Amino acid sequence: MANGTYLSYIEKADKTDTRWSHADSTVHFWYRQTPTYFAVRQILGGGVQGRVNSTDPPMEDIGMIRIDLDPQGRMVYFEEKPTTASLAEGTPVPTIDWNKMLTAAGFDPTACKPTQPHRNPPMFADTRMAWTAPMPERPDVTVTVEAAAYHGRLVHFLEEGPWTPAPGSGSGQSRTEHVSNIFALCILTSLLGGGIVLAWENYRKRRADLGGALRLAGFVLIVSVVTWVIGATHIAADWEAYSLTLELAWASLSALFLWMLYVALEPIARRRMPALLISWNRMLAGNFRDPMIGRDLLAGAALGVFSQVMGSLHFLYAGLRGLPPPSPDAGAFVILVGGRTPFAQPFSALVSSIFNGLAVMLMLVILQMLFRNRWIGAVAFMAIFVARVALQGGTVFDDVIQTIDIALLVMLILRFGLLAITIYIFVQQMTNAPITPDTSAWYAWMGFLGVAIIGVMIVYGARTALAGQPVFGQNFAAADD
Repeated sequence: MANGTYLSYIEKADKTDTRWSHADSTVHFWYRQTPTYFAVRQILGGGVQGRVNSTDPPMEDIGMIRIDLDPQGRMVYFEEKPTTASLAEGTPVPTIDWNKMLTAAGFDPTACKPTQPHRNPPMFADTRMAWTAPMPERPDVTVTVEAAAYHGRLVHFLEEGPWTPAPGSGSGQSRTEHVSNIFALCILTSLLGGGIVLAWENYRKRRADLGGALRLAGFVLIVSVVTWVIGATHIAADWEAYSLTLELAWASLSALFLWMLYVALEPIARRRMPALLISWNRMLAGNFRDPMIGRDLLAGAALGVFSQVMGSLHFLYAGLRGLPPPSPDAGAFVILVGGRTPFAQPFSALVSSIFNGLAVMLMLVILQMLFRNRWIGAVAFMAIFVARVALQGGTVFDDVIQTIDIALLVMLILRFGLLAITIYIFVQQMTNAPITPDTSAWYAWMGFLGVAIIGVMIVYGARTALAGQPVFGQNFAAADD
């Protein structure tokens, strides 16, 4: 997982060209164990539903352990749920060798200066200690190390730096994350309210394609369950039934929400912009060899790849201007959890892409209805997303790139329609994994998997769009005879 607050700190405090070459603490590898089994609780935990992560299930069962390491194998966090048994009266509290702990965390015990602890550990402890020391990877930065023990056994370890949020100050979200969350909440609330009204009106007047909506909802339900089967943490215990119940509840809610969006959108789009739904409706009808499906798939995939390339231009721009390299995308680290997650992620991305595609299209249609003009509605759509970009506080160059990307997105919707925008979003999500030419890197196959999926889509789209015709045209082929 990525340490977002540390990433933000380096980006603000370090302006050197090598600032990311000694930033091991930006990535943490977590490990958890329990004497029983892990019972995942969260239904909105993000990522693959039903998969154990660093915080779910909570650390509440006796004997549970969590340890986080940086890429060099240094301990950066430790937590253990201690026993509830007390020592017999008069028994001295066992001592603990703190030097071993500091060494395991990469510190030189002789350079660690004792100080007063100022954080309470999340569990009961009979011994607390704290030190200040130079950070192993950045000796110019001083960090505070806090640790706690119970009955002579380490139960908590934590490193704090200038980037660590103060106790009680919240999660330490960046401005970009804060703006994005508020924007997403406003859009989701608006779509939910407007979608319910439009869906009910279309359903009441029998204008909706209920067959297409039902097929879409069924597809989303099946894909969501497949995602859970592949990516979730399964256990041979009664709790597996609870996990399945949570998944079915979430998958049913997702299918119902997408059913509502489609019923709200399809009749209006069919009446006002019927060309934007042709390829989508043909795909829902099972005409997978239709050339229009191939054309729109190619258009969405091409713009999706182009958008990702544009998003990487700020690295080139920084190099040409002699600026420090920008911060890497923290979202790219999510897939590095490994295991079955990279195989479940394409299915999860597919459901997310359908939802976002329908939501973006419905938002554009609602704005066009409000302004009674197709182009004014498109401009208003662009203005909303450009305002979001401006409020995030990025560089001028990044704002320009994202504004161009938004303009191309609107053109894609108006020219090719719903299927193209869905594929566009799917390609963007599949290219989030780190892609490296170093085939020996342990994470290389995860990026190659996404590239392979996109490649198969492009080949399928090209063959379908050509409808059996030669790539260079019949006349070109005949000229060689």
